[in-house]
Amino acid sequence: MSGATSIHAPCPAHLGSGTRDDPWHVVEVWLAVPETGSAPRALMLRRTPKGGGFWQGVSGRVEPGDATYLDAAFRELAEETGLPRAGVEVIDLDRTMDFVGPVSQRWFRKWGVGFVLPSGTDAGRVVLSDEHDEAVLMTFAEAAAALRFEGQVTELQRFAAQLPDAPPG
Repeated sequence: MSGATSIHAPCPAHLGSGTRDDPWHVVEVWLAVPETGSAPRALMLRRTPKGGGFWQGVSGRVEPGDATYLDAAFRELAEETGLPRAGVEVIDLDRTMDFVGPVSQRWFRKWGVGFVLPSGTDAGRVVLSDEHDEAVLMTFAEAAAALRFEGQVTELQRFAAQLPDAPPG
């Protein structure tokens, strides 16, 4: 891994070519919804079978028009869920991770971020893109158990530990 890990870092002009030495730049956004009287819940999206059929947060490639990785994360939130930026609290996970895509077999460098959505956000408000076929609110334990990739579990747990009224474990 190289370069800045903060989502506030400016995006470079070159966003990778998908090789081990030059991975594509992507963001992965974990979503939490505060609930009155209980721990926050995770809003999870399931990729279509063609896209791998696995659960995740919002994710996507950084594009040339994205000034920062945070800008890319908010753009992906809008594209994949239709949810607005207004009222979202940002938690910078200050972490990058290199991995091979399970479908493309290309290399990616991922910047992780957590978004705390406004209280009362419901999965029924999500307008799914063609990349996903379901959106569900889960406990963080359920979300971690649903994830296929260990790096995602670690990242989700890192986010959960930074939440107000953090869920146990």
